Amino acid sequence: MQNYQPRAPRFDLHLPIRFFSTDGLANGHCINVSETGMRVTFERPVDFWLEGELDFLIEEQKFTIKARVVRADVRDAGLLFHIDSDADRLTITKLLEIASPQT
Repeated sequence: MQNYQPRAPRFDLHLPIRFFSTDGLANGHCINVSETGMRVTFERPVDFWLEGELDFLIEEQKFTIKARVVRADVRDAGLLFHIDSDADRLTITKLLEIASPQT
């Protein structure tokens, strides 16, 4: 029997983002989001395992969360959120609120 961990549900979200790391600034656009991370298309390639800070605006309010590149294919990247505070959890909740389908 394999040890299988299902992925968190993903929700489409089209949102401009900026990723600050030791490699410099990478501008991009969020494609989708889950409670654990975000898929982003960047304007330039980003390196696998690169750590940095994502920031973005939601309803004219700036949000920031630390993240690490866990998948990279040229300019397309999967980022894993680094959650270590209630502020981080609130940021993710806000992302999911605007991305989740309204019922």
